[in-house]
Amino acid sequence: MANNQFERLEKIILTLQQGIGSIQGEVSTLQEELASLKDQREVFIGELERYRGMATKDPLTEALNRRGLYEFLEREISHILREIRSNGTTHKPLSIVYFDLNEFKPINDTYGHDAGDIFLVEFAKILREGRRGNDGVARIGGDEFVLTLPETTQDNARLVVSRISEKASKLAMPSYKIEGITFSAGISALQDGRVNGAELNRTNAKEVIDTLIQQADIAMYYVKHNLGKEGIRLFSEIPIVNGH
Repeated sequence: MANNQFERLEKIILTLQQGIGSIQGEVSTLQEELASLKDQREVFIGELERYRGMATKDPLTEALNRRGLYEFLEREISHILREIRSNGTTHKPLSIVYFDLNEFKPINDTYGHDAGDIFLVEFAKILREGRRGNDGVARIGGDEFVLTLPETTQDNARLVVSRISEKASKLAMPSYKIEGITFSAGISALQDGRVNGAELNRTNAKEVIDTLIQQADIAMYYVKHNLGKEGIRLFSEIPIVNGH
């Protein structure tokens, strides 16, 4: 009788051990599958970031494209809006610089598109080398670039552009008979949460971004057509626009 009970217990233990072994095998398989899924997820996220980068960056200069510029500005405007919600006001300025390069078309026409591409890449490098970590560099047209300067007043933005001008003037491209890059630059700014008299709020963020870009473009255009294609102007200094 005792022997029968002992044998039954042995069989039960053996069955349990086999079951545990089977469960452990399944757990091991599930862990491997989970690890594989994690790897696939990392690959997917990496590909997603790559495609997102392709959608927001200029492939030639690796600067932001127009879409990337708007996304960058939307984030900066969001930071300012958060401060307004918290404090009722903001003292964080935001400046935008619109560049139009003078030598691009002559280089393109004389030496071809490859030379023009090198020219654009070199100027983008100058912008990136002189920026702070939170500044944004974008190429939004053939030879048109936008530099976004968070927490920078329009007067300080002018100083930044002056330093860029000094550095660009020293860039030599002997093969294309270029000794320095010159440009027309226009500056606009959001200061104390206002631009062009309008106060920033959560309902007009896109309009504020459009206005900032347009104003910087107008200031650049003024330089290009009134100051010999080389110089820097604030939008607030344009006499026709501001009625001076």
